[in-house]
Parts: sequence; structure tokens; C-alpha cells
Amino acid sequence: MKVGSILAGVLLAGAAALAAGAARADSVQVGMITDHTGDAADYTKVLEKGIELALKEVNASGGVLGKPLEFLWENDENKPPLSATKAHKLVDAGVPLIVQLSSSPAVLQAETVTLETKTPHLAPNQSGDTLTTKIDNPYFFQMGPLGSIQIKTLMAFAKTKYKRVALITDSSGLGILIKDTFKAGLQQAGIEIVSETIIETGTTDAVPQLQRMRATNPEAVFQASVTTAEMALFFRGYRQLGLTYPVLGSFNLSLPIYLELLPGMLEGVYFVDVFDPDKPESKAFIAAYEKNFKETPYSLPAYGYDAVRLVADVIKRAGSLDKEKIRQAFDDTRDYHSVIGAKGTTINFSPQDRRGFPPNGAVVRVIENNKHGPAIFSGN
Repeated sequence: MKVGSILAGVLLAGAAALAAGAARADSVQVGMITDHTGDAADYTKVLEKGIELALKEVNASGGVLGKPLEFLWENDENKPPLSATKAHKLVDAGVPLIVQLSSSPAVLQAETVTLETKTPHLAPNQSGDTLTTKIDNPYFFQMGPLGSIQIKTLMAFAKTKYKRVALITDSSGLGILIKDTFKAGLQQAGIEIVSETIIETGTTDAVPQLQRMRATNPEAVFQASVTTAEMALFFRGYRQLGLTYPVLGSFNLSLPIYLELLPGMLEGVYFVDVFDPDKPESKAFIAAYEKNFKETPYSLPAYGYDAVRLVADVIKRAGSLDKEKIRQAFDDTRDYHSVIGAKGTTINFSPQDRRGFPPNGAVVRVIENNKHGPAIFSGN
């Protein structure tokens, strides 16, 4: 190769580097870890529609610190070891903050990196009670409804009606975690768990398990499952056997996919949700979402929408991209008006509690005419 060609290549590379540097200087870049190809992709892609809408609104109103807000995206395939690798990659790219949409095990792995590098880390949709306790990471914040809040809300709704109940879930990590949280809450309230069933991943028929559950004669069934296939097996078996026990489900039943997969099979089922369509913030979000996407939203895109708006708010209050100032701004977040949560509730963080979802923020809704009905109960 001629010297002139080598020199031209060096100059072009230098120009590209300068252009990339200029692009970075012209925007505020935040890290985003999501799952586009793994077993959480169906959920994260919906979350991302809320992110898209909020990003559009934030930048239309001037962005943050006088610059457009944008995300550097990384796909962790919902694999914990890969999640840590992606977190390192984003930290090395210089992001002052990471938002993560993947599941609890992946989030925990990324937490080891954000703790080590002192990088603020937000999980907008995570509901695991132990995410802020398994690792004492003052840079990590979560916004999802804790499993303990879900069961308290369902129990407050059911009051003292049921004394003997069945508990059912799937074999996923999150399903087991929510089941254990539900179990602890029920036992603490003095409610007897007469049947505890786990539908293993890959099972093709849940009828034998439901027959064993029926033999224990529960007064109601608490459904803690989170995986689509296994939850569908439960409801098909439930209808096939003609069971009539009231079903009270986790917030996973707020996903419209179950209405599509099991039309008519969920009639009368109660589920806990974080989304009240009658909340003023929710009404504004629904109107904007329908205008932009020509469809009605539910809880998942609301998480993404709230996350972006909170990130913009936190950076504005921090007044810079300094990681410590951003962490402090998260700690100082009080009465943040979110789309998620019951009417009148807000998101709050503190150094003592980095789980921002309000303890009385969940609602109970009932499925009617194969649609998610209104919120009929809130608080606990």
C-alpha cells in the first residue's frame, strides 16, 4: 500500500473519530440494556414503545441540559452473564446512567457492574423484593410493584373471605420468587395454603396437577405464574375441569396476550395491576399513545414511558452528567407523578428505600367480556 493511501486512511479514521465525538457532544447519551432475542423479548419490545413515545416528547420539549436525550442500546438476550458484559461495555462508553428492561437474574448481574463502577442503574419494571437487598448497591433503583405489594393488595381486596387457598406458579426464576412472596404474605395473614403447585416449563398438560389441587378443596386460587405457556395451560385445564374457584392473579395477567390466547377463558378473573386508566396521568398517556401508535396501551409501555421521563427529570435536577450528582438526584426523588400506580400515588426514592413504587400503588381489576375492566380496588 502506498504511503499516501495509508495517510488518507489515517486521516479518514481520525475524521470519523472526531465526527463520533461531535455526535456524542451534541446529545446526552444514556445506556439501555434490553432483551431483543431472548425469552423476555416479547415484554421488552412493548416497553420500548413507551420509551419511544417519551423520548419523542422529551426531545420535543428541549431535551435535557440543552441537548437531545438518546440511548445507547445493548441486547443482553436476558442472559445474566451477558448482561454484566453489556453493562461493562456501556460504562466503558462513558454513559452516566443505565436503564435495564431485562429480567431479575440479568438485572442482578448487571448490578455487580454498576456497584463496582458507581454507575446509577434504573430497572423500571422489576418487581422482585430482593433486588435492592441481595446486593447492597446504592446506585440501583427499581420502579416495579414488589411481589409483597401485589399479594398485600390481593389479600386486602379479598379481605377475610378465604381461609384455605391454593397457590400455583411456573418454574421460572421470577415465577418462583413471586410464589414465595405470595406464600409468605398468605401465611403471615393466617391463611392456610392447602395446595402448592409448580407447572414445569415444557409441560404440555396441567390437568393432572389441577386434579390434585381440586382434591384439596381450596376456596380460591392465587396465581403467581409469569410465563405465558404455563399460565395458558393452567387456565385451559381450569376450564376443562369446570373449576369455579375465584382466581386472583399477579400483575402478569395485565398483559393483553392472555386475552388473545385464551378468549373467554379469563372471564371473572381478578388480577393486580399498576395501571388505572382513570388516573389523570394515565389518561394523558393513553391519549398520546393512541395518537402515536393507533392502539390502546397497558402497563408495560407505561413503565418505559415513566422511565424515560424520570431519567430526564433526574438529569435535569442533577444539573450535570456527574454520576454522583445523578445518584443523589435519584435519592432525592419525591412525589414524582407517574403513569403507573393508583390514583393519587407517586414515585418516591430515598437512601433507605430505593424501591420507588408506592406501597399503596397497586390496583385490582377484573376481566369482563374478554377485556381488562376498570380498577375496582386500590391500596392494601
